[in-house]
Amino acid sequence: MTNNTNDKSTDSMKRRTVLKSTSAAAVSMGIFGTGAVAAAPAGNTIRLVESGIKFNVEAEDPNVTLKQVANDEPPRYIVNEEKQQLLVPSIASEAITNSFQQKSQAVVEQDSVTERASIGGKSTSFPSLHLASDFRTTKTLSLTDSVRVPELRLTIGDRAASVSVENKQVSVATGAEKGTTLPSQTATANAYKYSSDGTQRYETTTSVTLTPKVTVRDRGQLEVLQDRR
Repeated sequence: MTNNTNDKSTDSMKRRTVLKSTSAAAVSMGIFGTGAVAAAPAGNTIRLVESGIKFNVEAEDPNVTLKQVANDEPPRYIVNEEKQQLLVPSIASEAITNSFQQKSQAVVEQDSVTERASIGGKSTSFPSLHLASDFRTTKTLSLTDSVRVPELRLTIGDRAASVSVENKQVSVATGAEKGTTLPSQTATANAYKYSSDGTQRYETTTSVTLTPKVTVRDRGQLEVLQDRR
């Protein structure tokens, strides 16, 4: 099975990702590197728990290239683990900024930053294949049908986060990260197939096995900083 695509559109999206992420990377240099710090305390701390569900994929036909879609959104926030600080970049949306500056706790998942402690429990035709450091989806698989995203429920305590998913219970201590793999599902994915000489590409489909993996990380209490550029 081939998990990477040679599609020129994907290369273009990767280039845009680099450009759009430059601002956030520059901000992170101020707080994590040797550059001048361009952030100020927002005046609050927040309890942060991050959660994500991605799928490991295996194609029935090993001779196809699975069609993937890149997400070129920049980081929503940056964490300095050593200093226990969370930086909200100037490019963050108003909703993201308010979630970190006006709440006492935040639950991060692929689609949003929220106070709710339940994610998943729905079907999608674009299951996540890769998660960035802030648990946003950076790559999805294109399906002709859909796959079910398991529902994950979080209970956030003072010293740990408890996770319930598919009849499994997992306790994640503050500062720790844990993952668990769930039963596989089958679906039909869009794919490419190349001629024997490699000069022509044809669109096709193939059956795939998708195995969801749930990851939860409890960051504990973080001081919130706001980029002032």
